[in-house]
Amino acid sequence: MAVFDIISTATNAVDSAKKTLTESSLAKDLSAGLAKNSAQIQSASNQIAGQLKNNIRDPLGAFNVDLKGLLKAPSMIGATVPSDALPPYPNPLGIFASYTYIITLSVLDDKSLNNPDSTYRAGIPQFIICKSAAGDPTNRVKTDYGQFDFFIDNLNIDSVMGWNKATKNTNSTTLDFQVIEPYSMGLFMQSVAIACQQRSPGGTFVSVPMLLTIQFRGFTEQNETVDLPQFTRYQPIKLNTIDMKVTGKGAVYSITATSWNDAAFSDRYKNLKTNISVKGKTVQEVIQTGEKSLQVVMNQFYQSQVAAGLTKVADQIAIVFPTDVASSSSTSNPNPKENNSSATSNPTTAAANNTLFQKLGVTETSTKNLVQAPESCNVLGRASLGFNAERKGDSSFGKEAGAYDPKTKTVTLGNVVIDPAEGEFKFRQDTDVINAINQILLQSDYARQAIKGDGIDQNGMLPWWRIETQLYQLTSDENLAVTGTKPSLIVYRIVPYKVHSGKIMPPNTPAPGFENLKRQCIKEYNYIYTGKNLDILDFNISISAGFYTKFNASSFNNNQDVKTQANTGGKDAKDSKIDKPEGEKTVVTGSPGSKVLPVGTSTSTDKQGGGGAETVSTRVARQFHEAVTEGADMMTADLKIMGDPYYINDSGQGNYTAPPTNYQNLNANGTVNYQNGEVDIILNFRTPVDINQSAGMYDFADTKLLINFSGIFQVMTVKHSFSGGKFTQVLNLNRRGLQEAAAANKAAGVNTASKLPSAEPVQIPNISSTNINILNSITGKNNNVNTSTKVPSLPGVINTGGVQI
Repeated sequence: MAVFDIISTATNAVDSAKKTLTESSLAKDLSAGLAKNSAQIQSASNQIAGQLKNNIRDPLGAFNVDLKGLLKAPSMIGATVPSDALPPYPNPLGIFASYTYIITLSVLDDKSLNNPDSTYRAGIPQFIICKSAAGDPTNRVKTDYGQFDFFIDNLNIDSVMGWNKATKNTNSTTLDFQVIEPYSMGLFMQSVAIACQQRSPGGTFVSVPMLLTIQFRGFTEQNETVDLPQFTRYQPIKLNTIDMKVTGKGAVYSITATSWNDAAFSDRYKNLKTNISVKGKTVQEVIQTGEKSLQVVMNQFYQSQVAAGLTKVADQIAIVFPTDVASSSSTSNPNPKENNSSATSNPTTAAANNTLFQKLGVTETSTKNLVQAPESCNVLGRASLGFNAERKGDSSFGKEAGAYDPKTKTVTLGNVVIDPAEGEFKFRQDTDVINAINQILLQSDYARQAIKGDGIDQNGMLPWWRIETQLYQLTSDENLAVTGTKPSLIVYRIVPYKVHSGKIMPPNTPAPGFENLKRQCIKEYNYIYTGKNLDILDFNISISAGFYTKFNASSFNNNQDVKTQANTGGKDAKDSKIDKPEGEKTVVTGSPGSKVLPVGTSTSTDKQGGGGAETVSTRVARQFHEAVTEGADMMTADLKIMGDPYYINDSGQGNYTAPPTNYQNLNANGTVNYQNGEVDIILNFRTPVDINQSAGMYDFADTKLLINFSGIFQVMTVKHSFSGGKFTQVLNLNRRGLQEAAAANKAAGVNTASKLPSAEPVQIPNISSTNINILNSITGKNNNVNTSTKVPSLPGVINTGGVQI
């Protein structure tokens, strides 16, 4: 039965129920009559109607929905966590007989770029240049020759969701698309130039942010057209190149672009312009607040450009540790101080920039440094570097004032005091800020404790960190005459991130928590011989027989820093001996097994700057960091599917971040959450195992699940294609290893987590009550999530009940 036939049937059943109730003895017994008791009758009929609807399942067989209300309600399936079903969830576009997309290119002003939640995401119209569907050209750009409509097609978006050698522990988005200008040439370029100047006086297409909007429209079997604003996705972009090809049909412009905030990863911002040294006792002090912090040193360079007359207003760098990642939240500093300086002397400009600083939860000091209150930092910022008298950091001399006697004009060397808890880190010119942050964090207690077995959560995930970016325009036009651009506030956000523990497991030993991890998977696909395939268009799988996990070629204790600490009685060296863990000698039948080979002599983070004595735990942390940022595994797959708005990750694009939910891979706006941890889906394959003797053909009624190929796959990249009215996606996947062995161990009662080394536990913030409230509001039910459950904590760090990671 078709979806909307079911709706009609349900509606008729509800009307019949109401009539029955009205004519029943129940209604007759109501002394005040029908009018007085209409509320009771309505309540009873609604109960019957609700029960009928709850018993009707959508054609994808995924979860119960109010099909009639689906077309009218402001919240659609894909944008909410359904209140009466658990994941996985189907493609919400699949309920329609057909659907199409509409792509719009517009220009953003500073206010819209800096405040996405209250501007373009709230429906405030932007300055349109062109759309993929026919529109009213009267609201287009006015050129010297009139107003014209251009058309967009062949949009490709490449989204990196997992980590790889190129992105490390960051993510990136690139785009390309075509604009068709029928029967003319050059007018599109003129329209772009005029639009940029009108939205940002003095701006050009190379400096002004653009907005790519993707809308969807569904068509029912009754030929009804349904707008689907819940699935609209927004991509703030920066245009990189425009190539024009002219034919007798007009001009075709081939355009490449990147996500607007990805510009923070360009050499212009991320590369250190001089050799630097930074120091401090905690991660926040070394990176953000110290007088010789990474942030201070980088901002001093930009301020020197102003002093040299190269710019009028300096760009600013902010490296922050947010607890509430959603851009809709105002994480104001709990202890705000007076702002003693501003980007310019203009009071209006200063007020606008101060509002932006308040939104980010930072205050600007008299030295133009943007700082957080220590209590507003997440667990990463509060982590100690762990330097002490035994595990020494690279030391710099104290302030000269501490040893210089101004009365006698002499320097007393005995007065120079070196703090053993303070360490100095040095980085060469052209080292990038991402590497500098990672080097500091790898030396911290957070990293050294996170790789211990006690840090693994119920889903088999370990705490690590991710670096994401935001790029704001400061309110000032003073640089336009000098550089042709506006000053920017470049934000590097260091946030907790979950990575799978399979990277540190010994040979042939599966990671724990696969059953729980499956419950976090938002999408499930059933392919060959399942009879349930509604999405997969093509599939390829590759197995690398030579794949292995690299382990240190020599003992971790065979390290000069470790030996020095051992010789001087260092507690860390004595208590941290970690030998190569032993796994299983035998492999589960049919499993490819795993190899852990002692061939590593260095890691990708070695000799990239930093400082301080390294411990065994630090060496293990470096090896783990390299393993999770390699992006490789034994079994990989490419899955081409019908397009699903879930994977269009507009959170983390521009300056917008969606609120999370209690599901690791799902945001409150219905999109994939790749910002708090690795993304997983379920992929199932079945095969016939016998021949039907009477029919002489394979028996497809009794197929078996191929457990060695099915299961949980990590999503590494997603390629989105919008071409000729067809929306498809290609998912590049890595299969989580040894899931078949985990199933066998579960049946045998084997606990693989016991094979990991123990340590002092790592603190991970609890799921916040804010997240639970968000989930309750979008599901319409009380989600009983135990927010008091504590995971192991990092010594000396308090629990703040921060965002879920």
